[in-house]
Amino acid sequence: VVMVSPKDASAYCKWAGKSIPTEAQWEKAVRGIDGIKYPWGNSPEPQEDLANYGAKILTTVPVDSFPLGVSPYGCFNMVGNVWEWCSDFFHYAYYGLGPLINPKGPKQGEKIVNRGGSWYGDPFDMRCAYRTGDDPISYFHLGFRCVINNIIK
Repeated sequence: VVMVSPKDASAYCKWAGKSIPTEAQWEKAVRGIDGIKYPWGNSPEPQEDLANYGAKILTTVPVDSFPLGVSPYGCFNMVGNVWEWCSDFFHYAYYGLGPLINPKGPKQGEKIVNRGGSWYGDPFDMRCAYRTGDDPISYFHLGFRCVINNIIK
């Protein structure tokens, strides 16, 4: 789903007995324990078979598309398709300022973290570590996924 604000995404997850992932949970789900650069490994090629990006399809695709691009934890479309809201406030330098183990993000802020790139994004956005933040409103290219017991589903 797209065109949903972080507040609405969080309300849905709460209704479903789940939650929006923290930025750290999202990154662990996409990178695995080896800290790879892309969900499929360290090589960005051939991305056309691995993710929906670069406006080649011109829309979103079902979440189970691109099975060759699945993350080490079995999560589909962690990069490309839609940017995904995280539960943390965004600060451009937070990783250098926050705790090293399971950081929860700043306590307050104006923008909310989103990760993963989208269907119209460029290859730079496909890196697991790429992050940005947006105002907490709905966007055509932003969606979400839920966390169950610290496992991204």
